[in-house]
Amino acid sequence: MDSFKLERLICPALNILPPNTSPRIYADAIAYFEAIPWTAALLKKPRTIAFVPQTVNPADENDNQFFSQTLLGERGLRHMLCLFTCDDDAHARDPERPITKVHVLYAVGPALGGYPGILHGGMTMTMMDEGMSVINELNLALGKTSSVFQSTSVTAGLDIKFVRGVPIDSCVCVTAQVDGWEGRKTRISAVLTGAQNEVLAKCTSMWVALKAKV
Repeated sequence: MDSFKLERLICPALNILPPNTSPRIYADAIAYFEAIPWTAALLKKPRTIAFVPQTVNPADENDNQFFSQTLLGERGLRHMLCLFTCDDDAHARDPERPITKVHVLYAVGPALGGYPGILHGGMTMTMMDEGMSVINELNLALGKTSSVFQSTSVTAGLDIKFVRGVPIDSCVCVTAQVDGWEGRKTRISAVLTGAQNEVLAKCTSMWVALKAKV
């Protein structure tokens, strides 16, 4: 087995397979997004690796219940899948080179609507917040050596701009990238786009890595 730190993130391509994980979580998400032309095109890009974040693969009934129990469902959040692209074949396994950009695909259903046909603004913010959190989660799972990746990071602040309504019964993509690191702090920005690459929302945020318990 590769010497990655096992979290609840699922990434078969890198042999990250947490115990007690349903084999359908990853397979169903891949099948769903491979059936949609524009999301399938993202999956097919060279050196692109897909993974399912730990938020939809909780360890037990006390962990990550908001996404895995409250949101997930055919009428709610149908699927969530994350992607990152390596600079070269050794990038993912190099502990000195963090992943600084991820794409997070969401399939949203009618139960998440606010106005008729439009996603609730709170859900838009939730998806962007969760998409940005995936960067730290991924680097932690890959065993990157920076001190900021030795513990979980939490949102310290988030500034969002709603550009246009996000349609329900659709797939959207949150692209999040690191803008800089300052000690335990990480500055991350994100943009949410639709099927035609139209910008639906933008945000900037600050994340802080939790101090290790003594």
